[in-house]
Amino acid sequence: MRRRTRTWLAVTSTMCLVMAACGDDEADAPAAPATTAAAPETETTAAAAPETTTTAAPEAPAEVTTTVPEAPTEVTDTLSASDGTGMRIAVLYDGTLDQGGWQGSMDAGTQLLVDSMPGAEVLRVEEIAPGQTAQRAMTDLAEDGYHLIIGTSTYDADMAIVSADYPETAFLHACDATVTDNMGQYCLAVEEARYVDGALAAALSETGKIGYVAAFGISFVLKPLNLFAAGARSVNPDAEVHVVFTNDWFDPNLELQAANALIDLGVDVLTYDLSSSAVPEVAAQRGAGFIGYGYDDARLQAPDSWLGGSLYNWGAAFVTTAQEVAAGTWEPGYIYGGYADGLLGYAEFGASVPAEAQDLVDSLIADIAAGDLDVFAGPIVDRDGNLVVPEGEALEFFDRAICCEWVIEGVQGEIG
Repeated sequence: MRRRTRTWLAVTSTMCLVMAACGDDEADAPAAPATTAAAPETETTAAAAPETTTTAAPEAPAEVTTTVPEAPTEVTDTLSASDGTGMRIAVLYDGTLDQGGWQGSMDAGTQLLVDSMPGAEVLRVEEIAPGQTAQRAMTDLAEDGYHLIIGTSTYDADMAIVSADYPETAFLHACDATVTDNMGQYCLAVEEARYVDGALAAALSETGKIGYVAAFGISFVLKPLNLFAAGARSVNPDAEVHVVFTNDWFDPNLELQAANALIDLGVDVLTYDLSSSAVPEVAAQRGAGFIGYGYDDARLQAPDSWLGGSLYNWGAAFVTTAQEVAAGTWEPGYIYGGYADGLLGYAEFGASVPAEAQDLVDSLIADIAAGDLDVFAGPIVDRDGNLVVPEGEALEFFDRAICCEWVIEGVQGEIG
């Protein structure tokens, strides 16, 4: 890997995000109860991930106040924050770990937790569907004395229900809305990752047409699509990103059909926001380039077509939270960050990627990490010609977190 960024975690509980990508269909998940608490306002803090350097967290919004809930004495008195001795942690997945992709990237985070806290018991629980199944699993784990329960998929409503009944158990959920006295969230600035990926795609595309296989035409899928297109058009203003939606989180057959349809349209670089190996395999079979989406296993699925791709580092959030729970200092809030925070990285480039394109990626990551490039800065225009973000302005923190209901110019294809 050509670049490693410094690590800090900005914990902010004044905003709510939605999932950047996920596993199985969320149709079984119940609606959040009306009594679900809003995210408490907390002051931005900084915590270092293990074995990395530390830099100060950015300033919190002016209206933020500090609330520090007391940790239960009967828990913290028996735990060691340094290696996790006495701690019991459970990580819930809605799929199986052999699916790779989203599941695999999450489990890489779990493995970092295992490696960083060797004294802790870390239980992986696979194939837990959102809804009643998830609620029963979380209840059983809390009853069994687990100190920290981590959800990796669309469990927000379920976790909000169960966590209310177990105030001495810490709950951590991926990229959704609910923050309470004992439930927090963690997510990534996926907009940074996709902007860089889109720039690489445009730099390597000879046709100026790039294919994108996506799951659903919903806001937290449209955001990475939009920023991928923005990154592509920062390199080639005439670049087109052609998208096909499968309307499924995991269906290799539909993903294969979508990828082939895009190649038939004349695209010469493919990417996706899904987990199976179908799109990489189509790229290899039909001589297209391929850019990953947060998961390094894609590089191994189509090595001759692999170009590059951002990587997700969920483990930094897992380790920080676990250590704070063990120490009794955890403040439930929102862990959110990107390249500057060590929550994003970049995979090894493919053998065919020239030095100039590699340098472009390195330069963009450096500028984003330094705060010199804001990927949500205007002017941003949607594909209907509406000015979404004026020149000289940028989306505010909360707006970029919940973006996007619109589709940026340069995106081709039916949405939904």
